[in-house]
Parts: sequence; C-alpha cells; structure tokens
Amino acid sequence: MSKPPHTGTAIRAELTRIIAREGEIAPERLIPEATLDTIGIASHDLVLVLMSIEETFDLYVAVDSDFADVETLDQLLGLLTSRIMEHQAQAEPAASVAG
Repeated sequence: MSKPPHTGTAIRAELTRIIAREGEIAPERLIPEATLDTIGIASHDLVLVLMSIEETFDLYVAVDSDFADVETLDQLLGLLTSRIMEHQAQAEPAASVAG
C-alpha cells in the first residue's frame, strides 16, 4: 500500500477519488456545493466510502453526531480531511520515535 497523502489538498483529492469510485459517481458531478442527495450518496454508499477511507488512511472513522450536520460534499470532505490530518499528526510522533 502506498503512503497516504499528508496535505489537506492531497487528502481531499484522494477522498474525492474514493467517493467517485465507491459511490460509482462520475467525478465531474463531485463539486463542493453538491449535496449528498443530489450526487446520489446513500447510506450504504457512505459505508463503502468510509471502509475504503479507513483502509487507505489506516484509521477508524467514527460515525458520530458530526456527520448528522453534513449536507454537502464540501462539508463531508472537510470533516474527513480534518479527522485524517488529526490521525496523521498523532501517528507522526510515534513513527519518529520508532524510526
């Protein structure tokens, strides 16, 4: 498995690719202001997306109350990116001690 991206922009790009692939959505439909309903992300699609994100970024994504407020793709990407970056920041000190 290749090393996951570390910058917010790279993470968002990878997340968008995962959403397109797992949700079987044409990438051109994945615009930031699109609602999850209009692009066709149903709950079962979101489960597949989250499983792929967990595998790609080697973390567990807890589906909590923060997800209840998500309406647009941009909000979803923002929430997931912040969680991934938090996870990576916590993992880096451990990696530098081990390395």
